[in-house]
Amino acid sequence: MLAFVLYTILSNPNHSTEQLQGWTSPPDGRGTIDIITSCFLTISLCAWTMLCLNVSPFGTSRIARFLHKVMIFCEAILGPEFIFQTSLGQWASARRSVSSFAASGLQGWTMKHGFFADMGGYVLDPPDFPPFPLNAKQLHYLATRGYIDYAVVAITPDTIDDKNKSDEMARIITMIQVLWFVIDTIARAVQNLAISTLELSTIAYVWCSVGTSFFWRYKPQGINVPVVIVPKQTMAKILVNAGPAAAATYISTPMDFVGLEKHHWGLYWAHWFNILYHMGWNMHTKKRPVDKISDDQFLPLSAGSNSILGTLKLTLPKLGFAGIHIAGWGFLFPTSTEALLWHICTIYIMAAMIMYWLIDTYTFQLHPILRRRWHTGLGQGKITTGRNTIDEEKQPSALLVKAHKVAEKFRNNSPDKDPGLYVPLKSVIPITFVAAVYCLARGYVVIDDLVNLRLLPASAYQSVKWSNFIPHI
Repeated sequence: MLAFVLYTILSNPNHSTEQLQGWTSPPDGRGTIDIITSCFLTISLCAWTMLCLNVSPFGTSRIARFLHKVMIFCEAILGPEFIFQTSLGQWASARRSVSSFAASGLQGWTMKHGFFADMGGYVLDPPDFPPFPLNAKQLHYLATRGYIDYAVVAITPDTIDDKNKSDEMARIITMIQVLWFVIDTIARAVQNLAISTLELSTIAYVWCSVGTSFFWRYKPQGINVPVVIVPKQTMAKILVNAGPAAAATYISTPMDFVGLEKHHWGLYWAHWFNILYHMGWNMHTKKRPVDKISDDQFLPLSAGSNSILGTLKLTLPKLGFAGIHIAGWGFLFPTSTEALLWHICTIYIMAAMIMYWLIDTYTFQLHPILRRRWHTGLGQGKITTGRNTIDEEKQPSALLVKAHKVAEKFRNNSPDKDPGLYVPLKSVIPITFVAAVYCLARGYVVIDDLVNLRLLPASAYQSVKWSNFIPHI
């Protein structure tokens, strides 16, 4: 629907007959450099001001923090939809934490506390173990069992705001720039002036950044020093009291047995990064326990599980991002080949998001139901086929055993064999393929945005006549 509305607004049949024009200097209107400057300024301001990074480990230098933010900034420019997905998951987690604390009678816990906790704002410092960050669910576990003093945890929202280093002036400047860019683009469409694909992609970027800023509106920025909590019991005592649930070897921190739910996308994301790890490229800390909650954590959108509705909540806004690109279907391109490739890539970007939802829903929601019904109908262990009964417990062949071992390695390719990172082959294989082609399609769109600037319709260089909207200006 969004794509259709934007297509109707932005498409102009007269553009197909316009003369294409090369690099244009700005004095007689707006020039090529004006288009580039306006788009890059909007994208850069959005990317830099919307980022709310997690708390860095103790002792991290200012230079290291700055370089880390630059790296995430580049990721936000190349894939704003992934940053949006991260913010949506963290917002959902913060909401769940507010409900959990309120249900336990622990007053004063707000969305700001939830974000502050999930970004590593609280660090547990047991007497018998190195300090490590806690998320909101782990804090709730410790507070409700009396292991920590809730009064230390429930700092006032003003205290969190005092730690917040967000630059309000930068956000105001960004808001003004975004508002001006959007108004100018709409005005161009109303006056039948051509719009470049770079400007259209910038509008798509604004869509994601506005959504990200909305879901991160309670998350503080630039927190460098966390709140240190000393428990009333040793870590060993806490683990013993937790029973069998805490007996397994931890992967991140000793509190792994609490609050380790992952969004399914987080499983795929970890799987791909583990492939890079096995190739010798490690982007995450090897320190155990970890001293920082990773910035690329994808948290579940629904309480208790990754439901169909939760995945749909993620897919619909991202379809808006794809739909904005499709709105450029009727744009005039330098060559018919470039137009065809643009059409294919933009359609695929939207199709990939739908395919992800379908594959993920089938694997984690529908398939378990179908499998239970299948096994219930067939009985346990034996399948009746008329005259013969086949025993499923028959010793498999050596080739089958080898194939099974290879499959198991691919299902869980984490270096520590974290059981929480197990991914079914029926989803990881097709989604890996879909994601790889998606990256190629997105890459082409980004490159074509710049290449198309070499030849644009002549009206793309005409400025908006604001006197048509506001007389006597």
